[in-house]
Amino acid sequence: MCIRDSLKRLHSFYFDRKTTSMIVCKNSPRVIIAFEKEVIVLDSTPGGDYATIPNFSLRFEGKITDFKLNFTEKMCGVAQAPYPQMNAKIEIFDFDSEGRTFTRIGQNDFNLASAVEYIDFSTDSFYLIFKDSSRETEPEIMDLTTRRKIPPSEIEFDIEWMSDGLKKSRMTAGAITHYNNEDNRIRKIARIGEDTLAVTDEIGTIRLYPYTSDTKVDYYACYPEHLSNVTQCFVSNDRRYFISCSEMDRCIFIWRIHSAEEDDQGPIEDEEEENYEEEALPWGNYCLLYTSDAADDLLCVDLGGRR
Repeated sequence: MCIRDSLKRLHSFYFDRKTTSMIVCKNSPRVIIAFEKEVIVLDSTPGGDYATIPNFSLRFEGKITDFKLNFTEKMCGVAQAPYPQMNAKIEIFDFDSEGRTFTRIGQNDFNLASAVEYIDFSTDSFYLIFKDSSRETEPEIMDLTTRRKIPPSEIEFDIEWMSDGLKKSRMTAGAITHYNNEDNRIRKIARIGEDTLAVTDEIGTIRLYPYTSDTKVDYYACYPEHLSNVTQCFVSNDRRYFISCSEMDRCIFIWRIHSAEEDDQGPIEDEEEENYEEEALPWGNYCLLYTSDAADDLLCVDLGGRR
């Protein structure tokens, strides 16, 4: 089913430096952009024209390898790569959107021997998970209250993570086990609804798995639209859309999240043709409907180099 949604470019950003990440805040009119050595904040209030807010920024000596906000958007973490005479490290800051300030929390950095691949906050903001760039090492967990690493033996419950930390969750065991048996690697994971995971990987597929601790489950839907290496994905604030992108094919794909409940309620408005397999839904409650074809006839939309 190809949903012909109208897409319109709201604003364009042009920078002369590499962008590490961008976060659109849900609780405040702010857009945060992390470059290689600097984090800036843009004003997204009506009429603000996404202007850079003066003095609302962070600068670092080491290159930023990851930047994350916590669930309440009042705390952020910055991972930095090693640089001369300094190990890789993670710094935590209070993020005050109204006061327009970043305030460093505590006096001790989390110093690490090698570069950090990703960091992530737990949904209750009590824990931070981080993984270095080596494939052989396991992610480590830090208690943000005591600021010490937690041995796995001390964790008696399954911590709920916001994004990359889901790779460590007991409830993603099926996906992790499946990929451990393949010559492929998970890049990003996002939850779709309460019981479904969307997993992207190095070969360019997006796969849907049940959100369960059962290690014997397999994916029930696979979408190979990207050419290779899906480097980022997330779900829109209203939980209706899933966005995926790849730095290899330079494409951004927008998917409508279609649930089994919608099948019970009848057809979706404006649907024209089916492009998903009907048998996918009995094994899971969600599927993805490709919507980016809506950009074909709209000059205001640029979805990358491949059509």
